[in-house]
Amino acid sequence: MDYNILLNSETAAAKGIEDGDTVCVESKTGKVSGTVCVTECIHPQVVGTLGGHLGQWARHKKIARGKGINHNALIAFDWDLVETVSGQSDSCARVKIYKEGG
Repeated sequence: MDYNILLNSETAAAKGIEDGDTVCVESKTGKVSGTVCVTECIHPQVVGTLGGHLGQWARHKKIARGKGINHNALIAFDWDLVETVSGQSDSCARVKIYKEGG
């Protein structure tokens, strides 16, 4: 199974989400869906998106195409969110998570 969203077990239980469920993660700027991995390795108030590969869209990536999520879809890009010394943008977003179709 291809897990790409991490959710704390306490949070998952409160939302009726189980390991392997397909869920939607939604912010003001966008929405992504993926398979959830219920774990103790993440804070209860955090939804972790395993976005190291940012989703795969290239036509010639025959095995990887269509896998993964692009967590950047959840993040607002604004100069007010850029740190002035390093130039890094804030990669946090307030989101809601729910079972797909729910």
